[in-house]
Amino acid sequence: MLPVFRARSVPRFAGGAFDFISVCPPYLLVSYPELFKLLEGSPLLHERTILFVEYPRQLMSQIPDTLGSLSKVSAAGKWKSLEVTS
Repeated sequence: MLPVFRARSVPRFAGGAFDFISVCPPYLLVSYPELFKLLEGSPLLHERTILFVEYPRQLMSQIPDTLGSLSKVSAAGKWKSLEVTS
């Protein structure tokens, strides 16, 4: 989570927001509520960012339906990600 902390304190650290972000944390060693809270306030995201976060099925209840202007979507119930809805 260092890039999120650093981006918050030095906004130009990452060069601005990204169009696509993939997060694959160590499933049972991360606090998903904390991760999403940090991402929500991060300058790394913009309103059209596609955010893909991997998580274990048993922690699905910790994954928010929205993150700022981003909303959770699914494809055939096999995976879920957060991306902008128009």
